[in-house]
Order: sequence, then C-alpha cells, then structure tokens
Amino acid sequence: MQVPLSSVDRNLDAADKFFDLARTTTSPFMRAYYQRVAARYLSTEGELSTPEQIGVPPAAPTET
Repeated sequence: MQVPLSSVDRNLDAADKFFDLARTTTSPFMRAYYQRVAARYLSTEGELSTPEQIGVPPAAPTET
C-alpha cells in the first residue's frame, strides 16, 4: 500500500520538477516561467524565496 504524500511533500516535488524543467529548457521565456512557478510552490511552503538559492541560473535576457 502506498503512503499518500502530504501537501508539503507534493509542493516540494512539484517545485523540484519545475526547477528541473527550467534548467533544461532552451527558451528564455519558458525558463523564466518555470522558475516563477517553482518559486511559487516553494514560497507556499516557506522554504526558499528565489531560484538562485538552489542553483538555478537566472533567465537569460532576450534580445529586442
């Protein structure tokens, strides 16, 4: 029987997945989006406030 995860565990797992997506995407827009979503998951748990604190580089600026 599988033990259900708590909401904290689910939010931390989701944040981890979004940070992984941010690390691997080539689109600067999607990288920034994934970082914001992951940071939002972490802020709801009071863990970290910025992606840089766990090693996600900031999104590259886009050329205009």
